[in-house]
Amino acid sequence: MLDPGFHHDLMDLAESLIEGVGDREPDHAEMARGAGTAYYAMFHAAARVISDVLIGDDPASRPNRAWVEFYRGLDHGVANTACDRAKKFPFPPEIQKFAEDFVTLQVARHALDYDGADVVANMEGKL
Repeated sequence: MLDPGFHHDLMDLAESLIEGVGDREPDHAEMARGAGTAYYAMFHAAARVISDVLIGDDPASRPNRAWVEFYRGLDHGVANTACDRAKKFPFPPEIQKFAEDFVTLQVARHALDYDGADVVANMEGKL
């Protein structure tokens, strides 16, 4: 079972990668890993919330096998589509922001991993 703070740890790691070391700007690899790690932090946060709401947030009183199946069953594409569509509905601002950031980070992760170093300059301030 994952530590309940796993997504927070991933986000802390992502921030340290994206910030660089000392006065040095992060290189392409650090930006790519930082964006990917931030995206996965959000993905794990979404998976945990969904599983906790649907199955239960108390490990002592929930069917853990069902919780794990829901947690592991979240699909990246479906999650991205749902987050992209969230802007069309009157969700609270916190949910709108999460959904927007989720889509932005997935796009950034793909761009940094697959489109090369020229993408790094365009990511400035977006991560």
